[in-house]
Amino acid sequence: MVHRVFTEERRRRHAARRCALLGLGLFTAWVLGATLQASVSMAAECPNEAVRLQQEVAIPDCRAYEMVSPPFKEGNFIKQLGGVADDGERLVVASPGAFANTESDPGNVLEGAVYALHRTPAGWATTPLDPSPALYPALRFEGPSADLTAGLWALRRPDQSAAEGDLYVREPDSSFARIGPAVGAARGGGEPAGPSVEILSSVFVAYSGASGDLSHVLLTYSPGVENEGSNSERLLWPGDEGLGFTESLYEYRGRNQTRPGLVGVGEDGKQISVCGTVLGGPGQDMYNAVSRDGGTVYFTALHETLNSVPCAPAGSPKGPEANELYARLADGETLPISEPDANACALCQTATSTPSTALAPAEFQGASENGRQVFFTTTQELLPGHVGNNLYEYNLSGKRAERVTPLATGAQAPEVRGVVRVSEDGTHVYFVAGAVLTGANAEGQTPEAAGDNLYMYERDAANPAGKLRFVAALGPEDEEIWRELDSRPAQATPNGAMLAFDSRGGVDLYDAATEELKKISPEGGGELPRQAFTNGQPTSHTTERALSDDGRYVVFESEGEIEEYDTALTGPHKAMPLGVGNLYGIDGAGRNVFFRSAEQLTRSDTNTEFDIYDARIGGGSLALDEPGPCALPTGCSGTPSASPRFGTPASIVATPGDNLTPLPPANATGKKPAASSPLGRALAKCRKLHPGNRRRKCERSARARFKPKGKAKHDAHHR
Repeated sequence: MVHRVFTEERRRRHAARRCALLGLGLFTAWVLGATLQASVSMAAECPNEAVRLQQEVAIPDCRAYEMVSPPFKEGNFIKQLGGVADDGERLVVASPGAFANTESDPGNVLEGAVYALHRTPAGWATTPLDPSPALYPALRFEGPSADLTAGLWALRRPDQSAAEGDLYVREPDSSFARIGPAVGAARGGGEPAGPSVEILSSVFVAYSGASGDLSHVLLTYSPGVENEGSNSERLLWPGDEGLGFTESLYEYRGRNQTRPGLVGVGEDGKQISVCGTVLGGPGQDMYNAVSRDGGTVYFTALHETLNSVPCAPAGSPKGPEANELYARLADGETLPISEPDANACALCQTATSTPSTALAPAEFQGASENGRQVFFTTTQELLPGHVGNNLYEYNLSGKRAERVTPLATGAQAPEVRGVVRVSEDGTHVYFVAGAVLTGANAEGQTPEAAGDNLYMYERDAANPAGKLRFVAALGPEDEEIWRELDSRPAQATPNGAMLAFDSRGGVDLYDAATEELKKISPEGGGELPRQAFTNGQPTSHTTERALSDDGRYVVFESEGEIEEYDTALTGPHKAMPLGVGNLYGIDGAGRNVFFRSAEQLTRSDTNTEFDIYDARIGGGSLALDEPGPCALPTGCSGTPSASPRFGTPASIVATPGDNLTPLPPANATGKKPAASSPLGRALAKCRKLHPGNRRRKCERSARARFKPKGKAKHDAHHR
């Protein structure tokens, strides 16, 4: 067992660190030579100074470490499933390990057992979320609610066949409320599967999105056969005329339903396209494709099936002539977005307008959180004189006949490359275009013809008519921030006033109020995490959020270390390290920074496994930071006391005090890695390229990346 014992050497370092925290000259070296302002809280001014000194940390903003994951994880890793709750008090994770009194057998579940990690007055606690296998022997976790207190599950009872299953919501009170069947009636039936762990095939039924409270749930079904006339494996519900190799989008509203309803239908109730209907766009852009309340769903009706069978053959149209974007509203109305009617856009040129125009596919680029504004690109000359690839806004709250607005104005052919980010309130859109659309920015730089020019469009109370600004000239190496897939290294605040993005080997921050763009990562480079929008809602289901809602804190990774940039500081300063590991995300206020690390950052972490930590402003506790009785050199004798419980669920287990059997350190023998090994080469590169503290950080990062094979299974991570 690995113990944390204070040696004489550690006491000397502890005293030296205390001097640093008290401002005696060592602290600036720890924060990479940062020029600190009076507003930065030194340890002597922090209410949690005693904890910070005990942990030997000098991280900024009076932050201290809290161990979020339990010490005992049955020797397994933890994988993040949802984002960070807006208040920073809750995470949802999965693990192949069975701990915290879970009733699940993680070995029989693809993702492992599901747990909630939540903060209580007594510290971080772990609650298993899987239902009892006696009630539901087959299960699959689909996703959490916006506040991470509820979750969507696909479950099968013992009396159902292996081909059946139902959708349930695990409510905040731990009860399971049934939504409705997960598969069509044609697939159901058969002998009861009993305790079998087999559940409905995830190949043919997929969870696509939901409202924040899971009252609206979107599912994608596929027939699973190429032959249109075969019914042998069709999972589509009766009435769905989808061809083979299609995707059909369905929706459940409320609880205890008998079947879901088709989303991609017109006013006549018939399918707009039998070639398929997808949430958001076919390029996997789903940013706010489901509004927070579920009242608006944006979908694309496809022109051809996934195996390139067209839906509009001559004389027998079964779908649009090009991919078209639509909105399904709460009252059941379906609005054409990319082919608007005259009531929404009097000047728009569509297939039915006079004069008509050549049709072209539309690509969903994002929507506001409330679903009232949606943004899309198309090469169609939707408005007279606007040719080439253009960016448009459709505002459901706009004046009648004026709901469609071109955003990339200033050139007849704007050559829009893609959208970087849409703000959640819909007031700001950052996009890249090849044409020169505006003049110089605040720094005197001008856009380049045929270049990769980053622009910002804003329409708010100060700019009711809309305003376009040039931000910076980017390069082809930066194209990841505007690529079609919505997982990009770029993040904006909810009001769009600030944008952080990767550019040319570092992290840039743009302030729309001052029009200032600056590099905030250190010379060694840095990168933002790639956000993944699991069901189209950036706030509630975003993993790895790195920008606080007010734009004050920007957190990123640099050479294996988590670093923080505080925009509230005035004057020149650099990012400050928070710890070594992989960033999980921050909460809305930026008070909590969650990351995964194998470092033993608190005394309660008595092993060398990867754990989740929180660098929390004002965080930590002397009592909670002590190791449990079984982690002391004397070990445990007799029967250990029961783990403390919180609330009504019987499975909540507090982090401190757990018994555990940690693995030895990765290099416990002290044997140096071979010079020709990946680790040996990485360490040599660190020694060659980096001096002093930089070299030590590089070496820590290398050791974390190139662990011995025996540790590999403990290092799985969703990124």
